[in-house]
Amino acid sequence: MGRRIAYLHIGLPGSGGDFLEQELAEHAEALADQGVQAPAVAPGEMSRAAIEIRREHRAWGYERREVEGAWAAICRRVRKGPRVSVVSNELLSACTEDQAVLLLDTLAGIEVHVVITARRADAARHELVALQARVAQALRRPERVHVLVVPADAEPRAWIWQALGDLVGYDVARLREPALSGAARRPRRQRAM
Repeated sequence: MGRRIAYLHIGLPGSGGDFLEQELAEHAEALADQGVQAPAVAPGEMSRAAIEIRREHRAWGYERREVEGAWAAICRRVRKGPRVSVVSNELLSACTEDQAVLLLDTLAGIEVHVVITARRADAARHELVALQARVAQALRRPERVHVLVVPADAEPRAWIWQALGDLVGYDVARLREPALSGAARRPRRQRAM
């Protein structure tokens, strides 16, 4: 079957990637037809998993038991599903170094790629550079950290949807069009630090 690969999109707030969690769930069947799993199956499950990892259940109005085990359930599906999985939640971009290590260690034995999306205006900002460094350190494989910078003239959501498809290996043209405006352009990747 080959090595399992998981793509973890963590974005940067405001980069246009906040819609990806919903689009991945909405297109789960069509993605599965292309051999790609979107393992977060219940509405808000990935958000609860991110809240669990960040230990912020109180701040979001949850009891600990309401988020506990959400990330472990997603990881189990990654391990049991097809060879390629993709998950997304921008809340994960605020993980501390320890939280990032916990997040990635739970996927031990799987080839994990972290995808960070950013707007052109954020490309050189300290937050993006710090996030890249934090994730690369936790992943221990900086070549598996992918930064997708949305061109200034592109509609962010359409561009990110296309860019993620190109990176993960699903054909966006074979999916029902997401609720986006504007045309997607071919993505350009920024090399990891």
